[in-house]
Amino acid sequence: MRKIIVVLLILGIGMGFVLCQKPKPNGEDPQTELSKDINELDVDDNFKWKTIKDIQVSLTSSTDEVAFIKSEKGDVILKVFLKGGQMFDTKITVPTYITEVNLVCKGQSNKLSVVNNRLTFDFK
Repeated sequence: MRKIIVVLLILGIGMGFVLCQKPKPNGEDPQTELSKDINELDVDDNFKWKTIKDIQVSLTSSTDEVAFIKSEKGDVILKVFLKGGQMFDTKITVPTYITEVNLVCKGQSNKLSVVNNRLTFDFK
C-alpha cells in the first residue's frame, strides 16, 4: 500500500513539473508580445474613441412633479423637479451605448429613443 502511495506521489510531482512550464522567452509565443506604443495600434479609421456623449434634455409638465430619467437597466440618470408650465432644459452626460431611456413622471413610464442627442418630452 505504501509503495502505491509513493508511486502516485512521484507521478503527481512529475506531472506537475511537466505541465507547469513558463512561456519561452525567445518570442515563440506571439500572444505575450504587447506593444506599449499607442501609435503601433491597428485601428479602423471609423472607430470612435469617445465613450461618453452629451444629451440635451427638455422636459415640461402641466403640474409640479418630480421626474426621473432612467437607463434601460433602471439606473437613475437624472432626477428633477418640474415646475408646472415651465420648461426644464439641461445637458446630461451618458455613456455612448445608451440609445434609449425611460422617462418616469406622474406614475407613467415612457420609453424614448435618444435622437440626435436630444430628449424632448411633455408630461401632460
